[in-house]
Amino acid sequence: MTSAQNNDQRLLDRILEDQHRKLAPDKSRDDFFTFFAADKALQDWDLDNDEIMDGIVDGAHDCGIDGIWTFVDERYVTADAHQFLPSRAGKIELVILQAKTSAGYQETVVEKLHFHLPTLLDMSRDEEDLAPHTNAKLLDRTRRFLHILEELASSFPQVRIKVIYANKAAETPHPNVKAKGDRLRRELAKITSDTKADLEYLNAADLRERTARGAKAVAQLVFTETPMSTSLGEGYVCLARLDEYYRFITEASP
Repeated sequence: MTSAQNNDQRLLDRILEDQHRKLAPDKSRDDFFTFFAADKALQDWDLDNDEIMDGIVDGAHDCGIDGIWTFVDERYVTADAHQFLPSRAGKIELVILQAKTSAGYQETVVEKLHFHLPTLLDMSRDEEDLAPHTNAKLLDRTRRFLHILEELASSFPQVRIKVIYANKAAETPHPNVKAKGDRLRRELAKITSDTKADLEYLNAADLRERTARGAKAVAQLVFTETPMSTSLGEGYVCLARLDEYYRFITEASP
């Protein structure tokens, strides 16, 4: 392991420690890492915290799946939204997350996904048979994907499945892990005849990079008087010096 890789792990641990303390001190380390990894994995879809949590299925009988989210034309489909699906769609995406606090990729993690996912994503699955060893939230989220797939069948959307395996590894996966990941990818590509599947590995350096990419600029506006609430209670009126306001809007710019 190079010094840069070792430093990436230590810096990621510090980032996790700081964010855990500030954002969710009541969560366990493992639960917070799952949320953190999901936030980074789903960065391109710009989900809010509730939407991220909606897809987290980690827990007893999770079949090795920590999170699962369905998107239609880049929009996340919630429990309510599936009732208002468009009549046509160009793309359906399913994103599946496995997040481990371990500092290395494990073949058994991929093997478990390979064992469970083809059954969970089979439209003819027997839910009574699955229920005793599959948690209710996971059953519901996979059912949501299958329902969307069927409802939008007539518009022949592109179907994309992405599995993301995130942990605090300093290095890339061992060739044996990648070989089993490729077999998983090929199996998921059989969900429909035109499904495209992908497997992405996020290590310590990747998670750090995504954290930096998503960091938001913060600027402070100095008021000359205490802000007053409006009569409607939906906002505030405040006074600030023009030079302070100019500094505020220029510093806040990325």
